[in-house]
Amino acid sequence: MSGTRSLGVLGTLLALAACGTPSAKTVDFAKNGKLIGDLPFVTARPGDRAVFLAPVVDIRPARLAEREGGLPVGYGPDSAWDRPVPEMVGDLLARELAESQVFQAVLPTATPDAVVVVPQLASFHMGTVENVRGASTLAEFAVNLQVYGPVGSDGVRPLWFERLYGDRQITQAQLVPENMFFVASGAVARSVNKLLVSLDGTNVGRTGVPLQLGTATEASAAPR
Repeated sequence: MSGTRSLGVLGTLLALAACGTPSAKTVDFAKNGKLIGDLPFVTARPGDRAVFLAPVVDIRPARLAEREGGLPVGYGPDSAWDRPVPEMVGDLLARELAESQVFQAVLPTATPDAVVVVPQLASFHMGTVENVRGASTLAEFAVNLQVYGPVGSDGVRPLWFERLYGDRQITQAQLVPENMFFVASGAVARSVNKLLVSLDGTNVGRTGVPLQLGTATEASAAPR
């Protein structure tokens, strides 16, 4: 996705190289441990349900705000990354769902008794906010998560809950702004960690215990 004021790919990478940007071959937050390593959360009560993680759906708005607090914003394009952002998000979620042990296993296909998680990429952008003291680095990430239970006797998966997890960062203004790849990756990492903690607290990965979903959500049509 490109913003209304987009920085060129080459210009973005050259500007960030001086700040210690990883090699262009490793500008991938799902694969490069310098950007996002293994997240710290591991459940104290491993789940016994399996989960199917659906492909990430990109629902980001087509245009971004041209100004932040009255100051102009220049956005780094998705093409500055090695892979499409939804693909990286999907790989990171799959890895962390497995390593956190919230679920017993992450399945390649949805079985009737598995939980189905449908992630929607609601926001992901990075850039610089220009001002008289230099520039601030801006990064935002948000993923909307729909969680469906196992197929019921009526042949329908109940939508157990739907929640948005995200993080937004604006650094202090500097003559040489902070590396936007690192700031953006940090926003992703914090959001995914929140997501894991939340899933663990709902008990969706465990059988034989009450679900803790907060506001009740009615069943609706879902992937089979």
